[in-house]
Amino acid sequence: MKKLIFGLFLVVFINGESFAAPLQGAGVKRHNTRVSAFSPLPRFIENRISDFSSGHTFNKQGATGTVADDATTHLNGVQSLKMTTEGNNVAVAARIGLLSPVLDFTGQEVVLQFKTDAIEVLNEITVYMTSDNFASAFYIFPFDDPSTNFIKNGDWVTLTLNFSDASVSGSPNRAAINNIQLRIRDNGTQVANVNFASIGMTPEPGAGLLTFAFDDGWVSQYDEAKKKLSEKGFSATGYVIKDNTGLAGFLTLDQMRELENLHGWEIATHHGIDLTTVSIADAEARIKQEKQWLVDNGFNRGADHFAIPNGAFNENLLNLFKKYFRTARTIAQTAETFPPADWHRLRIINVLNTTTTTTIANAVDDARTNNTWLILVFHKIVASPTISTEFSISNFGTVVDDIAADGIAVKTISQAIIDG
Repeated sequence: MKKLIFGLFLVVFINGESFAAPLQGAGVKRHNTRVSAFSPLPRFIENRISDFSSGHTFNKQGATGTVADDATTHLNGVQSLKMTTEGNNVAVAARIGLLSPVLDFTGQEVVLQFKTDAIEVLNEITVYMTSDNFASAFYIFPFDDPSTNFIKNGDWVTLTLNFSDASVSGSPNRAAINNIQLRIRDNGTQVANVNFASIGMTPEPGAGLLTFAFDDGWVSQYDEAKKKLSEKGFSATGYVIKDNTGLAGFLTLDQMRELENLHGWEIATHHGIDLTTVSIADAEARIKQEKQWLVDNGFNRGADHFAIPNGAFNENLLNLFKKYFRTARTIAQTAETFPPADWHRLRIINVLNTTTTTTIANAVDDARTNNTWLILVFHKIVASPTISTEFSISNFGTVVDDIAADGIAVKTISQAIIDG
């Protein structure tokens, strides 16, 4: 990478592309949109339990569906494990069999690699782990909400599962896992296939982490959220829609600058339309405009971060997000692991007017206990919520007070990347 300083410009060339960022006080418009300097490393499997190569011991359970080795598609080695439903809303399962020695998942997270051809009809992709060979004690790790757009058909996905994600039956011993089951189920409308490439474990981070995030750039984030967060010394990541800047009910440019310069926030971008509804060329042009607007106005930290409109994306859009941003945020609803399996598919908890302070307090406690990354996403903070994306001032104050009392580390998206 070669750096060139010319006048008031800092121009960095990365893989043949350039970006221009204003130096402090430059006040000059820039026209070359920067690409992402780098993306953090994703989560890799450090201890692979199975890559489903020849001789693996995952065997079909029950009479429904099929479970077979598949040499036509694979991510590791020369084959994957293909599980196929019958289109009748009945689960298909495979177990690895009794493990010896047992697996110690103390301080570990589950990592699963898979792809499907029918996410829209899958009701369930679940991992079960037991310490008594499924007699009565096991953990259940579900991923059962295809509406979040987190998984795309034909796309290999690496999914991290923390023990805070799991529901528990009986009293399993995390330090003595002796059997694992994979289970899928369709919604009864058509057959679905899931290919599993590997399952393994990777260490949890040393501590839990929380990020306050705000969408759309509502002025209540300045009037109410900033006031309470600053009282506790907390900052946030604000994902704004540039075209709403200064409109009635939305942040002005001066308010955004105050949030960043005086209160430690970072101003990132959200964009106002579903990018899957326009051509890929149009989508790229819009992304570049949003990012350059942030850079031109001095929001350099936030310019590397993107909230995906409606959580909707495809493979081509995902490639654009990786080109221009260090992170992208989905609407998949769960605490994220740290580091994530994919920095461009960050998972969140979307806070709505029906979300209770107890629900949030429990999620914070889980993040601290299980060392996960909890990204709480708010929209409008108002006295009396009337629509789903509003949250009351009173409840927001309770949430912030509880988080301060809990002691979990609070960082912006950028700080999470830099500090870990």
